[in-house]
Amino acid sequence: MVYLIVLTLIISLLALFAVIILYIRQNRLFHIEKRYKQLNDELEASVSAFIIEMKEENEAFINKIKQLQSSDKKNETIEPVNLNIERNGKDTVEYGTDYQVLTVSPPLFAGIKEYQKAVKQTTDIPEKETNVRKEDQSEAQSAADSDLHKIKQLLNAGYSIDEIAKTLHKGKTEIELLIKFSPDFFN
Repeated sequence: MVYLIVLTLIISLLALFAVIILYIRQNRLFHIEKRYKQLNDELEASVSAFIIEMKEENEAFINKIKQLQSSDKKNETIEPVNLNIERNGKDTVEYGTDYQVLTVSPPLFAGIKEYQKAVKQTTDIPEKETNVRKEDQSEAQSAADSDLHKIKQLLNAGYSIDEIAKTLHKGKTEIELLIKFSPDFFN
């Protein structure tokens, strides 16, 4: 009879211990999800700030181009040109002065032409180089998938981000970024 009471007590303690462990894991997962959402919000805020900054820079660039186009008309200069030289005698020379309009136009589309040249040069890549790049990309993708799989296993095992970073010999930030940019962790 005493053995049954002791056995029941041990089983109750094991069940209580299992409940505590499950609660801790669930709590950890909840905190990771909360941190993921917080990092996602921060990322969205930084990307939107970057987009707003780019929009302002583009507007300033467009205004500058408009100013250059309007200043084309202002850049017309009038310079006197001596066209007629007449000799009326041995000592007297008369200069007839005519005015000629010289236009000075800045190279408005020089930047666009340079950009088009650069794009053309980058699009003229031989096929061998593109095949090598595709192979490198597929190798990098498979390595990243392997790392993600390992990280997912370690997270499910209850490891912290620091422990995962030490186990995989990677930085803590790198692990956080892999988790952050892999939404399949929490689906």
